Amino acid sequence: MDPSLVSARSLGHKTKGKRKRDESNIVEKKEDVRSYFTWNLEMERVLAETLRDQRSLGRQSDGAWKAVAYNAAADVLSARFNVQLIGDNVKNRIKLWRGWYGIVSDILSQSGFDWSATKFMIDVQDENAWNEYVKVFPTLNLS
Repeated sequence: MDPSLVSARSLGHKTKGKRKRDESNIVEKKEDVRSYFTWNLEMERVLAETLRDQRSLGRQSDGAWKAVAYNAAADVLSARFNVQLIGDNVKNRIKLWRGWYGIVSDILSQSGFDWSATKFMIDVQDENAWNEYVKVFPTLNLS
């Protein structure tokens, strides 16, 4: 991996376990009947746009989204991508975004790192800073 560029998208956690994929972006565990939804970049973009609209309608207060905002976003995504989502799916995705934001913020607070506004990625200014960060957080998924 090129240590000079770290994608904010690549900071997520990989899921573990045996899963079977079908054509509708739903993943099922063989030994379980629960379904796992797979997000793509376009869905992320539509979710962000929908949340921006919900905020302008006053459905966010003190940094917390109201249940109606989660449900409205789930309805938009379900209709647009022909999937079945509920407000809890949206709420969980936002929790994941907050985690990614925390990781990116932490990296950017360290010296030797900068944000590339053209590439929308973390830019490593100092190779030593990268090596030290990886030593401190060896289990962080940065690939």
